[in-house]
Amino acid sequence: MMARFAQLLISGHFASGVTRYEDHYSRQEQFARIVLTVTVERYLTVRAVVDTGAPWCILAPETVEQLGIMPRATYAPDERLTIRGISYGGRLLRMKIGLRAEQEGED
Repeated sequence: MMARFAQLLISGHFASGVTRYEDHYSRQEQFARIVLTVTVERYLTVRAVVDTGAPWCILAPETVEQLGIMPRATYAPDERLTIRGISYGGRLLRMKIGLRAEQEGED
């Protein structure tokens, strides 16, 4: 059934690739989420919550450190990002995030 649905999406030009997702993040089963495997800077593969309404992608500091990015090479905005009532500080970086096609189509 999944293969037929995937083929309908691709042949109708609605999607260019198909992948599986999870409906919650690790140890947060009570919250519905779309969780995909993404590739950061074509190098590091991580699990990520996809929020189509978010203004930015947010990476954990440990993930950025694995990429070897230095804090001085980033921009620190004056504004903080508020997610579900919690205020977060951080730095802005321009990075490539890729969604991997697991079955048909292109990444």
